[in-house]
Amino acid sequence: MAVRAYPDPESVVYATTLPPRFRCTMALRTASARFPIHAHGVYMDRAGNGNTDTNVSHFHYVRNGVVMPSNIDGHTHELSRLPCGAG
Repeated sequence: MAVRAYPDPESVVYATTLPPRFRCTMALRTASARFPIHAHGVYMDRAGNGNTDTNVSHFHYVRNGVVMPSNIDGHTHELSRLPCGAG
């Protein structure tokens, strides 16, 4: 019987509307009534517009360097300005 191998999470390409030259930035962890504590990777252009990766079944838009509230329950995140994987 073959053992199921899951992909390395660091090699998974997340859906984003931005070209790959924009590096991932971390958003700080937060929790809400609906979602457990979680964080997102943020992909944005030089103007600060983009989106987060999908985590716990949702994502956020980013406008002018601000993570917009979730359309599900309204929670949001602060940007850490650290590269993804730094913490």
